[in-house]
Amino acid sequence: YYNLLQTIVIPKDLPDGYFTEYKVRYGDTWPFISYKVYKNPNLWWLITDVNNILDATKQPEPGTSLKILKPKAVSIILNQLNTQKI
Repeated sequence: YYNLLQTIVIPKDLPDGYFTEYKVRYGDTWPFISYKVYKNPNLWWLITDVNNILDATKQPEPGTSLKILKPKAVSIILNQLNTQKI
């Protein structure tokens, strides 16, 4: 996924309206959170990138508040991926 993340530009100055908040619960993993919010476990890397998580092998701590891109913003990012040659 590291190479994939090098090809994606997620603006760091997006307005707050592009985000929602998710409170980590006991037992949550990055793929499970991704599934809960996006109905797709494979988009976990968006969550870790937006929250500046450098080591995605460490699971999120219960009680942590995460910024979650809203689905509309995710669609824009995924469209960006589809137009690039990876």
